Amino acid sequence: MQRNKSPYDLNGVPDLNTAIPLGLQHIMAMFMGNITPIIIVAGILGFTQDIKINLIQATILVAGLNTLVQVYTLGPMGAKLPVVVGTNFSFAPVAISVASKFGYEGVLGAALIGGIFEAFLGFHMKRIRKFFPPIVTGTVILAIGLYLLPVGINSFAGGYGASDFASKENLILGTIVLAVVIFFKEFTKGVTSSGAIFIGTVVGTVIAFLMGKIDITPLLQADIVSIPRPFSFGYSFHIEAIIPMVMMFVVSAIETMGDMSGITMGGAKRELK
Repeated sequence: MQRNKSPYDLNGVPDLNTAIPLGLQHIMAMFMGNITPIIIVAGILGFTQDIKINLIQATILVAGLNTLVQVYTLGPMGAKLPVVVGTNFSFAPVAISVASKFGYEGVLGAALIGGIFEAFLGFHMKRIRKFFPPIVTGTVILAIGLYLLPVGINSFAGGYGASDFASKENLILGTIVLAVVIFFKEFTKGVTSSGAIFIGTVVGTVIAFLMGKIDITPLLQADIVSIPRPFSFGYSFHIEAIIPMVMMFVVSAIETMGDMSGITMGGAKRELK
């Protein structure tokens, strides 16, 4: 790694004043993207708080490990790109549907087969890349973005199952956060513009705390270190669950290619290899 003047140069490293807030922004974005689908699915399935926490822990742990593999590589695996790996919201409806019929172990069994299938696609990407040109990957990413609009709107109003859903306080809080993000993104430059989401998250958290919407009691009562419990549910395999899950993993593969293409084209001015 070289400490170039510009962090946009190949292997360039930004100074800590830039790297720390932008790194925290990526982590916060990863947290929101990872825990929200879990909260939605677990809430609909009626899981207890302890089970929800275990699922969130496992998700964050695996997302962090996968991100390290993508950035620094592990043997032939990893893109050497600043890619934050995490959960895909698109899987939530499929997971809910499968769980309602086969239980959560059915979801995990189908996801295991789907993950193996996507890994297989990854090792043969040179052969199948021609079937996924930019117009295809871009359209899929656009469709997923539109698909997530209801999730953002529900979160803006207070989140799924909130007792004060769409209350005046929630809408005011959401509007303030949105205004802060837009202001710093569009009307400032440098790290404050790039870190607009981070700034908006911090401002929103502080205001939410002052409004009494954040209860830190569970945080104060939690253990300093808590280890995720893998394989708590077990696995079951059903063809009715595996087929739709595999189809979602194909969509995920296309989205991944689109995301990485955006990084290489925008940051390195080249096509994805």
